[in-house]
Amino acid sequence: MAREVNVKTRLYASAGLVIESDFALPGLGVAAIGDGVPHLRYQRTPSALEPLLEPGLSGPCWSYDSHNFHFTAPEIAEFRISPNGTVLVWPLTDNYDDIAAYLVGSVLGIALHLRKIIALHASAVEVDGGAVLFCGESGAGKSTMAAALQQHGYPVLCDDLCAIEITNSGAIVHSDGRKLKLWEQAIAQFRLDEQKGDPVQQGFEKYYVDAGTGRRRSLPVRGFFALADRPSTALPRISAVTTAEAAALIRDNAYRPFLVEHLKDEVLYFGAAAALLRQAGVFRLERARDFDQLALVIEALQDHWRNTGLA
Repeated sequence: MAREVNVKTRLYASAGLVIESDFALPGLGVAAIGDGVPHLRYQRTPSALEPLLEPGLSGPCWSYDSHNFHFTAPEIAEFRISPNGTVLVWPLTDNYDDIAAYLVGSVLGIALHLRKIIALHASAVEVDGGAVLFCGESGAGKSTMAAALQQHGYPVLCDDLCAIEITNSGAIVHSDGRKLKLWEQAIAQFRLDEQKGDPVQQGFEKYYVDAGTGRRRSLPVRGFFALADRPSTALPRISAVTTAEAAALIRDNAYRPFLVEHLKDEVLYFGAAAALLRQAGVFRLERARDFDQLALVIEALQDHWRNTGLA
């Protein structure tokens, strides 16, 4: 059923930013008093958005004029992301859950790129006061890994979208308190039925799950793992990657990696890879994508963390 239009603005916190939104964003945590003034404003516009006059770059469903980014999700909404933090939204559907899915995903990722904040397609958990990231393409098991580790006492910091800031003291992850996004099978496996919330998007059996997330903190990166598949008969394997491989992994696992090239951010992401190598190490985690193997994967990770001094 389509959700009624609700123009009441709300404040959320995500990726180190405060977001003021005319749309309910069920995947995000509510901003707390003292979080500061909004960095981004999601505003519902009453009329269709005009195309950019002189876009210097364009592709399927998007254009960019070096200041504003215009993005269309067919049959969902049109979005105009401006450098001042304003995001205009022209709905093309009455289903505001579908619009919210883009606002907490692609639109937020684009806004982070425009602010020159490292945006990675990754989930993260807290290990001994630091952040450990797991990256991979859609369906690689990032959220499942975060949920499994959470049940072993490692709090979830980020899910799907992870913002990293390179500071004078190193690489920092801004946790955001967003809910996990899990498929029905994972919810049943982890016995999270009571925490199961709204569907992420119409027609998908993927749901927001409150699995004990909600802690908004900024923590140093202590580990970075790229997920890769391994035969079901083989044990999990963790291996370090070279500098060149690390640079490629960080770039290729950017949230919407085509933006790294088009916004000329290759140097920014190479610098992030160098910082992660110095500070945390970059590794490849090969494992069978099988719930029955999760215990072995977590055991391998814990052994690795002990041997490397992380935990």
